[in-house]
Amino acid sequence: GRARGGRRRGRGSHRASRSARDTRDVKRFVGGSEIVGGDAVDPRHGGPKLPLPPILLVHGRMDCVVPTPQSLRLLHVLRNVSASAAEIRLLPRAGHFFEPEPPLIRTMLRFIEQQGDSTTQILPVAP
Repeated sequence: GRARGGRRRGRGSHRASRSARDTRDVKRFVGGSEIVGGDAVDPRHGGPKLPLPPILLVHGRMDCVVPTPQSLRLLHVLRNVSASAAEIRLLPRAGHFFEPEPPLIRTMLRFIEQQGDSTTQILPVAP
């Protein structure tokens, strides 16, 4: 992109601003900077990673509401800013709303068991 004054910005500055935006977006998604004691911790610069719970994303490939690349980008961001596990399961024939079938339920239970933490909870996500 172009910076103010018509000069082209280098690729590095674009990546840095996108990475800062990603960190900010994840903090907003999990409830703001309070999760790190009210102080903005930036894991991109060797600081501690955000204390997020393990996250399993489940995305239908036929989703007309949320594009698959958006879920893949969220996965990438979570892996960069969180010390916890982040995985994705893409369902080839599912849309935005779907009924979990036994194979998916087994995958979800296996993910929870792999975390080895009795505090892991399954929370519904609002549409």
